[in-house]
Amino acid sequence: MRRRKSARTPHRKSAAPELGAWARAALLLGPPLLAAAVYLGAIHNPFVYDDVRVVVENPSLRDLSNFRFVLLFQPFRPVVNLSYALDYWFWQLEPVGYHLTNTLLHSLNTLLFFLLCVRLPNTGRGVAALAAALFAVHPLASESVGYVSARAGLLSASFFLASFLCLQGFLRDGSQAPRARLAVGLACFGFALACKEDAAVLPAALLLYDFVFLPPGDPGRRRRMRVFYLPLFVLVLAGAALRIYRFLGDEAADPGLAFAPNLLTQSGVIWLYLRLYFFPSGQSLVHEVAEVRSLAEPLALRGLVAGAALLALMGLALRLRRFEPRLAFGIVWFLLLLLPSSVIPISELASEHRTYLANAGLAVSVAAILGRAHAALRIPPRRARAVAWIGAAALLAPLAFATTARNRVWGDPVGLWADAARKAPGVFVPHFKLAEALRVRGDCHAAIPSYRQAIALVPSYLDASNDLGICLYETGEIAEARRVFEAVLARDPGYAPARKNLDVLATMRTPE
Repeated sequence: MRRRKSARTPHRKSAAPELGAWARAALLLGPPLLAAAVYLGAIHNPFVYDDVRVVVENPSLRDLSNFRFVLLFQPFRPVVNLSYALDYWFWQLEPVGYHLTNTLLHSLNTLLFFLLCVRLPNTGRGVAALAAALFAVHPLASESVGYVSARAGLLSASFFLASFLCLQGFLRDGSQAPRARLAVGLACFGFALACKEDAAVLPAALLLYDFVFLPPGDPGRRRRMRVFYLPLFVLVLAGAALRIYRFLGDEAADPGLAFAPNLLTQSGVIWLYLRLYFFPSGQSLVHEVAEVRSLAEPLALRGLVAGAALLALMGLALRLRRFEPRLAFGIVWFLLLLLPSSVIPISELASEHRTYLANAGLAVSVAAILGRAHAALRIPPRRARAVAWIGAAALLAPLAFATTARNRVWGDPVGLWADAARKAPGVFVPHFKLAEALRVRGDCHAAIPSYRQAIALVPSYLDASNDLGICLYETGEIAEARRVFEAVLARDPGYAPARKNLDVLATMRTPE
């Protein structure tokens, strides 16, 4: 059996025509250029949502020479804040520069991902290019690339992929690998952690690569576990403990989110991400998620089933690694990269930008299966390449179209929040932000219903009621505005904005 298999392998390789220099260049540069092409139309989009807090109102960006202030302003993500400071130095508060940086980072990540894929065993340039192109144009990345405040994920992915490439080569070549490769890989890992804490799963991703692709009887694996993986895992666990302690103690996490119920909630959220990847319809800045608050409620059972299904999916993938190791690697990569945001309770239960690097795993799996299907068709070599190009175009073109359409939604704050409010009608944030965007645009008549909807969802958020009163005043409904301000003060007599607004109304005569 083994002799016949080895005898057939060279024959298959010789049957496929060698790629010329232009074809190799197209496969290398095509995906990064696609990444740039689908997002260049979005570089003129405005700042939205957290961009105001992270960039516009960020005092540390104003003076790049005050390097200490720049780095310590976001102590757990100093590299990200430094990138914003560099953008400010070049562009001041012109959004185009910040969006251009995001687009360039996405193109770089696409190139790094192609290099990672092409170094996976038995992966040709065609399959690697298809995986990279899927990563480049998939609409689920639109929030990560088109949202300036999501840059942490882009920068972290750049260093994560660079580190993985260096350390992958070190693991593969063993004692023959240059020590500089190890040093650069570890340095990039440190920079990835300084961009986003999710990069802490890199050692686990490397162990996954080791387990799936390196020979099972490799005598050096035990030594790698002792001198490479163990120190990395100890370091990561220590850092994670410190970060979690700081997060739970000092940052605004929802105190109602307990660990076990949150884990059950996130099991369902991961299936939402999977659905959006394979059927990218219903994307939104805000998703309405059925939250598990207690292990005793019926939703907990659904979360338990979702979690068990995820474990079954991972187990099935690992069992199939002998049939298609890239499928196993991609599926487990996806689940692994989502682990940090799934384990730690976060008030925003679902965010598409959390899937950015995780989606690379699904791209590997899809490209590997399509590559196998293409080979199984036994198309004559002269036609095989044309069929591959046509099939790739048929797959990528609708995704690219969906991405450009999604970018247009991000180009208008009112449209963005109206889209989110329509898709998450039971969530407070999109209704309030839609009302705010309409008020800023000068359309208080249209903002009033959204303010009322937001207040109905969260009556205790007094800023919404106060802003409603302002809009009522600006539309001439003075008596109704006065009643709103009085209702706010009845809830909180010390709420100063409503008190000031009432003082202004006291000087006016209410129309009869």
